[in-house]
Amino acid sequence: MGKCSGNFSDGAFVTLMATPAAGTTFTGWGGDCSGKSTCMLTMSSNKSVTATFGTQSRLSVNKIGMGTIVSTPAGINCGATCSAVYSDGTTVSLVATPSNDYTFAGWSGASCFGTGPCFVTMFGAQSVTATFN
Repeated sequence: MGKCSGNFSDGAFVTLMATPAAGTTFTGWGGDCSGKSTCMLTMSSNKSVTATFGTQSRLSVNKIGMGTIVSTPAGINCGATCSAVYSDGTTVSLVATPSNDYTFAGWSGASCFGTGPCFVTMFGAQSVTATFN
């Protein structure tokens, strides 16, 4: 955790931008700023701002047989992309759709099972297998 400060004249316009390090994501501002976009302050008194960063992890999907896997939030669309990085704590929903002449046999891995949607809460790397017959 790092702290920094600066002195500015009354009426000065200060812009703060958060740049996450590799493997992290910016999750938002606190204190005198809020949200995830650029923090803009007009100095009229002492201000206090907190920038919060979180870790990210990769979700990988192994596909057996023919079909597509799509995630919400976006990121995975197997055929084309079978892995994506999400902020830890994010719940990712995976939906399987079999190709013609195939059926979806089910999920395995992470916390997924059965043939309905798969829900994975990200904390560290996760791997899921989708089987189509």
